[in-house]
Amino acid sequence: MTIFERIITGELSCHRLHEDEETFAFLDNGPIVEGHALLIPRTPAATLDELSPEAGARLGSVLPRLARALKEATGCGGMNVLLNSGAEAGQEVPHLHFHLIPRRAGDGDHGGPMRRWRPGSLDHERATLLATRVREAMQA
Repeated sequence: MTIFERIITGELSCHRLHEDEETFAFLDNGPIVEGHALLIPRTPAATLDELSPEAGARLGSVLPRLARALKEATGCGGMNVLLNSGAEAGQEVPHLHFHLIPRRAGDGDHGGPMRRWRPGSLDHERATLLATRVREAMQA
């Protein structure tokens, strides 16, 4: 069982941003910047090519809504959306996941997928407030 499956089942806690029958979104526990979120399918698929068309369509319908909600909640001006599909591409957790990384002017490296990953630590009080704002924005 992957860490994401343990989060979905509630075995591990997270700051939930969105969930429906097919998708689940939450704040990354090792964020690069505040608001760094993950969007995953509920049905395990290790890589993009293992994802069913139906699950892909559902993720595709949630992705822009989540991006808009994160942008509204964080006040960011841009967003990196990153998918590492397969170990050779740098995927560490064998459960498909999209990273949504809010970006602001002057917040550091904007080198895209080849930049160095510098995770920070999650401030749980701020994360609770941010997760609430994103959930509210997802309702709009």
